[in-house]
Amino acid sequence: NRRALIRELTERIESGRETAVMVIDLDRFKVMNDFLGHASGDRLLVTIADRLRTSVRAHDFAGRLGGDEFVVLADAVSNEFDLMASAYRLLGVIGEPTAVGGQRLFHTASIGVAAVGSGTPSALDVIGWADVAMYAAKARGGHQVVVFDDELRQSTGLRSNLELQ
Repeated sequence: NRRALIRELTERIESGRETAVMVIDLDRFKVMNDFLGHASGDRLLVTIADRLRTSVRAHDFAGRLGGDEFVVLADAVSNEFDLMASAYRLLGVIGEPTAVGGQRLFHTASIGVAAVGSGTPSALDVIGWADVAMYAAKARGGHQVVVFDDELRQSTGLRSNLELQ
């Protein structure tokens, strides 16, 4: 699935398609997994993956990165307001209660978002930016969306394309 993601994102970057990358990580999944057992944890991950796939638009891409991380490539998001609305809608979808192992689970997630723009160096770079934003969302308490921006780039020591030229 990761290979398909890299291929799809690379094609979008090379064709100049406006795309946003959302890296999604379940909050406190390890605690739930340890409490419920790994088989129930795996069922929860499958449920979340299915919810994401059925909640995105037909031309978007949703998949699992690994562990409890998922990714959505949202195509043609015209502005930050629409992008945030889409990301918060996904938080709602993920947060719907789930019956697993005889328990009714309520869970949250943190989402990091990075936009693909002109001069985006590679698929791995933009996934990395979204990952940095996701960890910032977790550091701020979780269950929220953070967009990778210049302030976050500077706080992490990452350099922009303009600085590298």
